[in-house]
Amino acid sequence: ALEIIWCPPLEGRIDAMAYKLLEAARRRRVSRLLVDGMEAFGQSALQPERLGRFFTALAGELRNAGVTTLYTLEVPSGSDPAERLAPVSAIAQYLLVLRFAELGADVRRTVTIRKSRRSAFDPRIRAFRIGERGITIGDAVGA
Repeated sequence: ALEIIWCPPLEGRIDAMAYKLLEAARRRRVSRLLVDGMEAFGQSALQPERLGRFFTALAGELRNAGVTTLYTLEVPSGSDPAERLAPVSAIAQYLLVLRFAELGADVRRTVTIRKSRRSAFDPRIRAFRIGERGITIGDAVGA
């Protein structure tokens, strides 16, 4: 029921990574796909300016195959997520930013909705917890 495909982020292999992903999705007839670590595509791109078009084409192929895809992208601490999300924003239906935030003496997990196509959303930063009963979203931080 689960297949894990690891592709090392080798320079110049961005298209090979995409073909391998698309072939596996078609072969397995998957309906849900997790691409964990979009930064590997960026590390592999000989022409980083091509990434926006590349992700648009990849997302289109997956969507045409009936695949719902969840992408993750690690954003270094202290950097602006908007800058890192720019190449993928056009393909995303929803953008969620998960972070650790220092709130007084505590370090908490936070979630922010940065984009939600076709629906209104609350963009405030909210704390969340992962516990025995799943994920619990709290009130807006600082509210």
